[in-house]
Amino acid sequence: MQCVAALKEELLLLKDQVDCSNVIIVPSSESWNPIAAVVIKSLMMPATIIPSKVDIRIPVPNLYAFAVSCNAGFIWTELRECINESPVPVPFCTPVDTKILDIQQPYYVDVRENRSALLGSFSICVTPEVTSHRFAHTPLQDLVRHLLGYLESPTAAVRMEIEKSQEVLRRNDCGPSTLLRLAHLYEGIREYAAALTVVEEGLRMYPAAPWLLRKHRHLKIILDPHGLR
Repeated sequence: MQCVAALKEELLLLKDQVDCSNVIIVPSSESWNPIAAVVIKSLMMPATIIPSKVDIRIPVPNLYAFAVSCNAGFIWTELRECINESPVPVPFCTPVDTKILDIQQPYYVDVRENRSALLGSFSICVTPEVTSHRFAHTPLQDLVRHLLGYLESPTAAVRMEIEKSQEVLRRNDCGPSTLLRLAHLYEGIREYAAALTVVEEGLRMYPAAPWLLRKHRHLKIILDPHGLR
């Protein structure tokens, strides 16, 4: 069940706060989840991002505003960041395939009803630096503001988070969640060998940790697609 009243109020604020040409609601056929997605047309990107404008489709999850918030969007071109006049892929802007949609399908009516339209797009995901143990709803306009802030300098932002995670490890907090986060950050900037080194160190300490085992297999396939199946 979605809180439609909260979403409508957020959309009014969103239209006033972002540089875009229009905001469109995509309806669904599910009575408990009547809104599949919100499409922001021609959203202006920060100056260092190519292209300068994108359409972003933000899927609205089940239980929106009651227990979950939006945290990702679909776009139809890979975002690139100009660093020293050279364009590089934006971290965590990843191609959408059937495996990603399989994971998302139980949580998003947009994936359940519009799966074929989403294949071939790219996902861009932004999550808070610190996640509360208690649910705190993030309004849609705050999500978009946070996304645009991240895109001001995405590669530098990820490298800063890597440094923070390394500092946590230096304080002897070597829990599996910290190691997994560090590996995920390295993966985001496509430093897969560094990510694998972190995971393998984690598995020496936590050989049965399921998420580390899953990440290890995932990284081995990236580094050697034909060596592990």
